[in-house]
Amino acid sequence: TFASKDAVRAFRARIALTRGDYPTAQTLANSLLSSYGLADTTQYTNMWFDNDNTEIIWKMERVLNDGFDGQGATGSVSAGGWAGARFAFVNATLSGSPYFEMDRSIYDALLPGDVRETVMVSPTSIISPDYQNDPDPVNNDVLVIQKYPGSQGRPLMNDLKVFRSSEMLLIAAEARAYQSDFTGVQTLLQQLRTARFGSAQTVALPSSVSEAVGAVLDERKIELAYEGHRYKDLKRSGVAGGRGINRDPIACGIQSGACTLAASDFRFTLPIPIVEINANPAIGAEQNPGY
Repeated sequence: TFASKDAVRAFRARIALTRGDYPTAQTLANSLLSSYGLADTTQYTNMWFDNDNTEIIWKMERVLNDGFDGQGATGSVSAGGWAGARFAFVNATLSGSPYFEMDRSIYDALLPGDVRETVMVSPTSIISPDYQNDPDPVNNDVLVIQKYPGSQGRPLMNDLKVFRSSEMLLIAAEARAYQSDFTGVQTLLQQLRTARFGSAQTVALPSSVSEAVGAVLDERKIELAYEGHRYKDLKRSGVAGGRGINRDPIACGIQSGACTLAASDFRFTLPIPIVEINANPAIGAEQNPGY
């Protein structure tokens, strides 16, 4: 829970990947993977209750009655106290006033036996057995997020896992993808999936950079769900990997109909606010494209 040299190395690995310095990203990630193993299924489950640190490189501790306890507002400027309060008002159950649910596209990507499904989806959830043909999916399919169930008797309050060895493995895999080491990508993704299923898993061998990057992005979508990575992942590699925002069309169609957004879309970059342009008209000509 204190910043360490390894935390700095993990930060450097993440930044190197963002900057496209793939050899550096791979070297740094590999050095951390030699010291931090992947959690097995039991350790992974316990990690989200703050009872296991096997694959944690650095986390921000949250304890009862500290300065962050009770701080659950999503708009908080202090980086958040109760991580689970981003998804529910009371607790991570169906009766705990959840207000954000898991998108069905994520749930459908979780295969039977994947411990990430039992960690992320509350057992109190309502899961439609025939979702595609369900006449009332809003009420018959309610996927309650429980990745931050709480600890120390405080619902929704969990340590914030900033750097984990699984992210380093995925950084190494993405770096290999851009360097056309497709066998290396396959090996690393199989290693992660084997840890999450508790049995040997097989991943298809990519045949191109786009396919390899896409496979890594698909795994990151599951492994790092609700940890604040997806937007930047798509900004960084969505175009190269052929991935964008693709919400479940059934739920999304009921809500708004705005279900997809290509990673190349100009709206992935926000506009310069009009209040800033009014205060400094000189930057008006520098408005981001599309606005």
